[in-house]
Amino acid sequence: ISTIFCRYTTDDFAPGEPWTDPRFPGREITRSMLGEAGRNRTVQKDGTVLVAYQSKSQFIGEYKALRLTIVVPVIYRSVRRIRVGEEEVQLPYRSAKPDVVWLEDDFFYSAFKPLMITDRGRADALRIEERDGYLSINFINYEGPWKKFGQRDLLSIQNGFVAEIGGRSEYGSFRDFRRKAAGGHITDEVASNQRSVSYSREGVQLGLSYSLVYGGLKYTVVDGTELPSPAFQATGVTFAPIKPGQV
Repeated sequence: ISTIFCRYTTDDFAPGEPWTDPRFPGREITRSMLGEAGRNRTVQKDGTVLVAYQSKSQFIGEYKALRLTIVVPVIYRSVRRIRVGEEEVQLPYRSAKPDVVWLEDDFFYSAFKPLMITDRGRADALRIEERDGYLSINFINYEGPWKKFGQRDLLSIQNGFVAEIGGRSEYGSFRDFRRKAAGGHITDEVASNQRSVSYSREGVQLGLSYSLVYGGLKYTVVDGTELPSPAFQATGVTFAPIKPGQV
């Protein structure tokens, strides 16, 4: 059993490689954790999830790489089949434009559809590679010589994907899964520093909107219904008055 997860990664940091907290350079080095250098907002229905990313603005400085990395553990064996668009590919794979990445592994099927991948200078927009027991799908914003990024530069860098997850029990063949998942439509727009993203296909409609500058979530929508804003609520809790001398 493996867990597919994602992180916004920078420079040489990658799954299975030494990572250190940028707040403490050279300290707390670990191989068992891949730090998060981005902020994400998500909305999900069943096996379909929309994931909108932007780079964090706290870590202002020079970078030689900025990218979103989808991590698939392959500690015991590689994934059976990988497709990009309509083509079955071998690793490592590189492309100058982002495209849909399809994985087929016995009873497990998945698709990762890129959202807007801001181009800040790069040769590759998509790179897929396997090393150190991990398959990495990279949607790349910047890759090149060391370059300084200010706060507004980082906040304006957008990334993300729509994941479609399924299997043989739901869809039968991988061909049927691809036919169903390939029909989706993505919109990803920015106006007045507000990013609005939507995804729709038969049986699924997802959407969200948030501020690129302040980070506030304006709305999340599933099948045309806006989800309620989360709020703290507690029931059945009583509080006794604190007496003098108590802590």
